[in-house]
Amino acid sequence: DIGIHARIDLREEPGRRRVQRIIEIEDPIGNVRETPLHEAALPRPSGNCKLFPAIPLRHHENSGGAVGRSALGKRRLLISSAVGLSLALSACGGGGSTSRPISGPPPTPSPTPTPTPPPTNFDTTEYRASTAAVAASAITAYEAGATGTGIKVAIIDTGLNPDLRDFTGRIDPASGDVAGTRGLGDSDGHGTAVAAIFGGAKDDVETHGVAFDSTIVAFRADSPGTCQTSSDCVLLESNLADGIDRAIAADALVVNLSLGGGAPSQPLFDAMQRAVDAGRILVIAAGNDGGTGQGSNADGFALVPAQNFPGQVIIAGSIGVDDGAGGTDLDQISEFSNRAGDGEQWFLAALGYRLQAPDQNGDQFLWSGTSFATPVISGAIALLAEAFPNLTPQEITQILFESADDLGTAGTDRIFGQGRINIGAAFQPSGNVVLAGSRESLSLTNNGRLPSAAGDAMRTMSVEAIALDRFDRAYALDLGATLGAARQRSPLGETIARPTQSRTSTLGGLEVSTSIVPRETMMGLAALEGEERLGMGPDLYRQARFIAGSAVARLDDDKAIALGFGEGAAAMQR
Repeated sequence: DIGIHARIDLREEPGRRRVQRIIEIEDPIGNVRETPLHEAALPRPSGNCKLFPAIPLRHHENSGGAVGRSALGKRRLLISSAVGLSLALSACGGGGSTSRPISGPPPTPSPTPTPTPPPTNFDTTEYRASTAAVAASAITAYEAGATGTGIKVAIIDTGLNPDLRDFTGRIDPASGDVAGTRGLGDSDGHGTAVAAIFGGAKDDVETHGVAFDSTIVAFRADSPGTCQTSSDCVLLESNLADGIDRAIAADALVVNLSLGGGAPSQPLFDAMQRAVDAGRILVIAAGNDGGTGQGSNADGFALVPAQNFPGQVIIAGSIGVDDGAGGTDLDQISEFSNRAGDGEQWFLAALGYRLQAPDQNGDQFLWSGTSFATPVISGAIALLAEAFPNLTPQEITQILFESADDLGTAGTDRIFGQGRINIGAAFQPSGNVVLAGSRESLSLTNNGRLPSAAGDAMRTMSVEAIALDRFDRAYALDLGATLGAARQRSPLGETIARPTQSRTSTLGGLEVSTSIVPRETMMGLAALEGEERLGMGPDLYRQARFIAGSAVARLDDDKAIALGFGEGAAAMQR
């Protein structure tokens, strides 16, 4: 092991006080070499990608964290400050998998002269293998026509391999290297895997990303040469800040930071502020210290921005553990994942355990870590933004939080935060639903019964309407499906079965006969009984319905006049 120490060397100079930071590197036999920190070639234990501030203060090693494609629990290099200044970044949040590829890279397909029409069946073998999309119920969005088309998401990481079929035709021209002049290529694999989980192509090969038609704005931020001898890459905060500014300029809606560690330095924090002011959403990994005392809270790198920019920062935790039967339990926080802690209001969990994705060479691996839960959430944002372009960034995050599946203690808690992301639920109307163009409330299931004149029209036709939820999201609603069938009259049955009341009265030479249906019977009340049945006073006259009657008046011994009325079978005609 190589011990890494630091001291703060304060030197007084005329007119100012200068702080110089010196690294002491001690080898196993006790030899110590001093070097200024900005020139130090730091030994990097096997572990996560690291983000270092431009001038970190003190370094120490710590175990824990899911890293790269290796087994969980490898050591990681943390950066902390003894004098209360900004902490640096620790881990990328990458994580464990098999030590050998699942399969070799698929052959590059020949270009087709015209785009292939999108498939109508999204529940394919490829989708089933895309476990992050399945766990988030992304198929609801796909079937509604949302696949991320037209939405840009910036991924600031170790770059990606632009020649992989997963990214063909969908890498934004603004992409590039913010730490050098090497181009976009990835020498580590972490950035390629993150990008593939977010937006890998749907082509019926292996897996696809959550938002497979989105546009990827990729920025390579690893310092040159730091990823080539170990899985630990060095990313300077100054380069991350540059990447965020370039993401804003490229009009990326989301900035995906699959990185973790201490609170951002002021220059990086300022860049995050500019992104928020420009209407961007930051999705930041919670960190992979779940197995340590530091894992009770999200990393400061995510927590501090979330506390300062509520509504436009999502802290991404990971769910998923081995269920003991060869599957994954989606109701448990991943062992390596930091918990929500003080960031519970802004913490959202997604599957980040054993996700299949390619590395920089196109070889398929299983990846674990909050790094890989982060692009799942970024993908969900892209799907919502495409489907509902009227939504503000704050409304998108609110919808994702409110629609999340509640896990653990009821309500928001310090383990799962808001809960497990559920894209299917996020696409459902929220709150009071009204008819577009009015404020008339609608039910999604029952809007009453048709009038009898409509007959059975709703069985043969639909009544399409546009409904708006409380976020003014527009939904096509078949009102016909929410209206009950009209109550149909049965004239013959009514004629035969209805109780009638009859009476005959005479007045001199006038004889009057009547048959009525009491109004009480028509309203479902009991008919009149006894002596009242034939005693039609003024109230009964007003309430009764006459169904037949006659009046016969004898004029003399030879002449009479008669009048009559009655209901016949014609009432049953349509």
